[in-house]
Amino acid sequence: MSFILPNIICWVFFCSSEISANPINNFLEARDAFRQGNEKKLIKVSKKLKQHPLYPYLEYWIIRLRINELKEKRLTAFFQKYPQSFMSQKLHEDWLHTLARKKQWQKYIETYKRLNKKNTDLKCLFFLAKSATGQLPNSSEAKSIWHSSSSQPTVCTRLFKLQFKNKILNEQDIWRRFRISLEANNYKIARAALSYLPKDDLPNGWILERISKNPQKYFQLKPKSYGDKEILIFAIYKAALNSPLEAANKLSTIEHLLSKAQRNYAWGQVGYMAALSHHKNALSWFDKVPTFLLTQNQKAWKVRAALREKQWKEVINTIGAMEKTHESKVTWQFWRGYSLLKKKEFKQADKILTNLSAYDNFYGTMSAEILNIEQKQLQSTSLKNPDLRQRILKEKGIKR
Repeated sequence: MSFILPNIICWVFFCSSEISANPINNFLEARDAFRQGNEKKLIKVSKKLKQHPLYPYLEYWIIRLRINELKEKRLTAFFQKYPQSFMSQKLHEDWLHTLARKKQWQKYIETYKRLNKKNTDLKCLFFLAKSATGQLPNSSEAKSIWHSSSSQPTVCTRLFKLQFKNKILNEQDIWRRFRISLEANNYKIARAALSYLPKDDLPNGWILERISKNPQKYFQLKPKSYGDKEILIFAIYKAALNSPLEAANKLSTIEHLLSKAQRNYAWGQVGYMAALSHHKNALSWFDKVPTFLLTQNQKAWKVRAALREKQWKEVINTIGAMEKTHESKVTWQFWRGYSLLKKKEFKQADKILTNLSAYDNFYGTMSAEILNIEQKQLQSTSLKNPDLRQRILKEKGIKR
């Protein structure tokens, strides 16, 4: 928004002849008054721009200066006047932060549910609000905030501590975030996840960057704790990217030291790294792990490895083991249909590929070509819809 707004301002102010003679200066003067907290000046300047398309910004600034003391009726009027607008969304977020500072948790919950786009810090505050009203943050959505390889807003730390205190999150959740952070090469977040472990169980998280640069150097580590084993697994699968056979041989020598879950993850990662480099043994290393225990990323690369080896049954079974949200994607449905065709299971293949041929994309075209049928010309459901077209044309931004 920060890089779009200046261009909008310039276009609006220099192309709108019906507005006051020097609106650009008026707008910038109003902006400066807002930044300085000068409400009186802001209101005075705003009166000169009441008919201007960017007047909602000025209204927002006026309300924002008094948000701590305004009655909700004033806010509701703004939301109704500018529904679904950027400024309405922004004011909603500001109001929620105000409610959180005042610890008006029930009002926060009610307001949050009306918000269209919910960013992470507001989500964390929402679950803290629910906790303050007697509902523990133990839903899958609340837990999913922790399971991220990205840095989360500071307020989320309060949520995480609450979840660990109430045993909603446990040590396995720590290792899960540690792993996905390493996979994303976010070593800072991996170390942050380790900080939730008891001090006696903390592995040396400060060597992660050095391992990523020279993983074989750390093959000689003697793992004593669960955390040490996780560090060694990281070194092994990092080495597998360039030296998959060496990494697989090392894993074979230490896998007896690992828990079953660690062995499955380690072999899945070695298979994944080998698949990235198109190594001929990738599929055999994947096969050391029951397919349903592989991560979604590992399953996707197992499918690709199986396609290269023309192992059609493996392709079908692995796609079938994916989570429904992944399995139903056009990409995987195409390769399932294609593999069924190669296995001469024509009835099932024809059904899948016929459905896909209706899509106006690469896999739709491929499906149509395989079936030797003419792809239907798809009708746009957007601007060719008269009602939708009229609604769009009535939008103030489009009119402008």
